[in-house]
Amino acid sequence: MADPAAVTFRWRRMALIIVAMLGLFALALFLVQEQLIYFPRRYEAHEIDAPPGGLRALRYRVGDGERVAFVRAPADPEAARWWLVCSGNGGVALDWVEFVAIEDDPSVGYLLVDHPGFGANGGRPSPSAGDATVDGAIAALAAETGLAPAELLARGGVLGHSLGAAVALRAATRHRVGTAVLLAPFTDMMAMARRQVGWPFCHVLTHRYDNRAALRALAEQPRRPSVRIVHGEDDTIVPPAMARDLAAEFPFAVVTALPDVGHNDLIDHAAAIRAAMRGP
Repeated sequence: MADPAAVTFRWRRMALIIVAMLGLFALALFLVQEQLIYFPRRYEAHEIDAPPGGLRALRYRVGDGERVAFVRAPADPEAARWWLVCSGNGGVALDWVEFVAIEDDPSVGYLLVDHPGFGANGGRPSPSAGDATVDGAIAALAAETGLAPAELLARGGVLGHSLGAAVALRAATRHRVGTAVLLAPFTDMMAMARRQVGWPFCHVLTHRYDNRAALRALAEQPRRPSVRIVHGEDDTIVPPAMARDLAAEFPFAVVTALPDVGHNDLIDHAAAIRAAMRGP
């Protein structure tokens, strides 16, 4: 007959081993979460020196280094409606070249901003670093145009895809914008982490982008921007149900669902995106 004390000891030792392994896994997730969240792409030198599609590089600095955004000025500067564009994870600003090139509204200008550590940008990506990068680009363009940074996007707005939607929406809480167009937005990064690593490991997340919190902040603004969401029904990365959840919680956010469209090919649907930008 087994000694009860020995059995108890073995169970306790096994429990401690399991707890230690789970703790090490959680620590590993915490330490490498930046590599798990972000998938940066970099530019070749010639892409910055001679950007395609009538774009020009806009160089500026933030606290942790140089940044490079891209600008396409409106053909009619007097009626300028500027749009800030933020790419999704794994994307870069120059992915929007074709979209910008076919713009037929002479009043529309574009400011294409990369995440920190993406494209030609220095720094490391994070919510706060993304905020500083966007605000620096807006300030640099405002200085060129003579507009106040807080008012630069007032007649246009912000446009972002996936992770870029979260960055753009955060910008809308700090700057006056006319419209926020969100392509395949998640509800919050915690929900995405829960999908990837489950509970309780999702709680080691420190890069907590939260579109719910941003929309809640917009709802309290006296001049709340229009919010339009475009989501592909075949998106397997950010479930389209998340767009519906946002619209259910914030009825001022209007959702357009695109059948047979996935996550990464959503930005190829220029007509639907432009319709959201221009509104009803």
